[in-house]
Amino acid sequence: MVNFLLFKLLGINSQYALIAVLVLAAIFILVRRKDLFMDVIGSGLCFGVLYFFLFLVYLQFFPGVINSWYKLSNISGVLILGVPLEEPLFAFGFGMVAGPLYEVWQGYRLKKI
Repeated sequence: MVNFLLFKLLGINSQYALIAVLVLAAIFILVRRKDLFMDVIGSGLCFGVLYFFLFLVYLQFFPGVINSWYKLSNISGVLILGVPLEEPLFAFGFGMVAGPLYEVWQGYRLKKI
């Protein structure tokens, strides 16, 4: 819903709207569960780096895909080793939410013994 509002009503690029929603979701998780800070950051970094390297492999098999599929004028146009900047940013945001989501949803916490 928030992604739709940012995209349609405010005219923000859908990729940026999605990244913003993921960051807001991660902040929401951290507000509710401060103990998951390292999980949020670690999951975001791990998934972001993994996604980036897998994207590099993908580009080896399909070298023209960025120019064919992306309209770089609608995004930053910044490429890191041929990967649009928005892709690892999305992956970092997704990882920040997806990693700790189950613990938040189920209410799991580490027990001190």
